[in-house]
Amino acid sequence: MRDHTEYVYENYILDLPFIKDKNFIEELNRRIIEFKIDFIYPANDDVQLFLTENQENIKAKIITSQKETVEICRSKIKTYDYLKKENFIPKTFKTFEEICKYPVFIKPDIGQGSKGAKIIKNKKELENILENTNEKMVISEYLPGEEYTIDCFTDFKRKLRVVKMRNRKRIRLGISVNSEILKLDEEVLKIANIINSYFKFN
Repeated sequence: MRDHTEYVYENYILDLPFIKDKNFIEELNRRIIEFKIDFIYPANDDVQLFLTENQENIKAKIITSQKETVEICRSKIKTYDYLKKENFIPKTFKTFEEICKYPVFIKPDIGQGSKGAKIIKNKKELENILENTNEKMVISEYLPGEEYTIDCFTDFKRKLRVVKMRNRKRIRLGISVNSEILKLDEEVLKIANIINSYFKFN
């Protein structure tokens, strides 16, 4: 997909194949050598996981967290399970029988932003969605109220350096494309520090 970045950057590489292409690593390494690339910062969750898993075959350093951290964070089910002792993790349901009341919230286990996320009002609606998808889904309690994105930055010594809270004013394909930075809530900062203590981020 073409976008405005080709007008912004001098060395814009347009024809790199997708990560699922069998020639991807070979083509990536060719560009790394051609453009003398030392470091790669993945900007997409699927790409980050792929590059982390294949670091030893890539001729540049991938700036990423350790493989276990990336794998857990790519799955909502694994993330919720890893943090299940914490009270800020929503209650999840594996069977219909576990659901005492509706609405509930459903979203793909692997996905980004709010893409594929839905509020489900009754059992029939839930059954219909599960019967018509091949994706692994997470069913959780419905948490009403405002939704916020919390951007965090952790250095290579595991110190949490930045925590920014923003709203989601405009959404496109499940991703917030327009937002406003808000005053950081103390409870949000506390949660960010707890999450940071669990994982080895970089």
